[in-house]
Amino acid sequence: MSELDRHIFFIGPRKTGTTTIYDVLRASGVRTPLTIKETFFFEQDTIDLTDYQTRYNLDPTEPFVEVSPSYFSNETARRNLKALFPEAWIVITLRDPVKRCLSVLSHIERVGFITVSDEFNTGRFESNKHVKTMLATSHFNEYIDLWATTFPGRTIVMRQNANGEFDADALAKTAEVCGIPLPSDSIRETRSNYARTSISPRFVRVAKKAMRDLDRIGLGAVRRALKPLSWFVYRTAPPPDPRIEKRLEELLADSRAQYEAMPIWNLR
Repeated sequence: MSELDRHIFFIGPRKTGTTTIYDVLRASGVRTPLTIKETFFFEQDTIDLTDYQTRYNLDPTEPFVEVSPSYFSNETARRNLKALFPEAWIVITLRDPVKRCLSVLSHIERVGFITVSDEFNTGRFESNKHVKTMLATSHFNEYIDLWATTFPGRTIVMRQNANGEFDADALAKTAEVCGIPLPSDSIRETRSNYARTSISPRFVRVAKKAMRDLDRIGLGAVRRALKPLSWFVYRTAPPPDPRIEKRLEELLADSRAQYEAMPIWNLR
């Protein structure tokens, strides 16, 4: 097997436990790209694989794992991964779609993209571009089918159980199939302790983009030195509005039913 066939991509949509998986893998010594979780590298139309290998210090003797939620719904990424890594393992992590959306809304409010209650009260909620993307990617089956068709027999779907945990058996099966270390017991999605601050939304966006750009141009050491500043680029998000949760339950009723009917672990 060539080095390019040893890649494993965790591509569950945002807020489905991918950060938890990433942290567990890094703590286990699995090689991942620098200190950044998402590279967005394979979303580009033109790929220079030599640049990827050099930038992220690819070691052909070890599995190389990338955790990239944005790949889940990205057609370009799916096409590039198939062309470059046809034997890669694809692991899709999932979470209850309504709970996932509430988490996404909390996040995009914290980072200053929108004020969720204002969008809802003015009737702009469902037409907001961030909300539209969130809802579209919460209809999981459409994207799972695309990945399973592209990587038949090598697409693992692993969803959280009723307690909001990745089940121990599911983790064990994924570890065995992919050959990577994962915990022998269940793990719950962790949540960061974000700073309580009222930094302006514009500053939040500029600061976060600057920190991502440092990794993209190969200045990961600088980013690591600046990491403590990330405590100051989040605002406090208010508790979820019950009206919004109810609306999400209506919009995602079919998706939630499909999710609940899924096995905890499935190889497609």
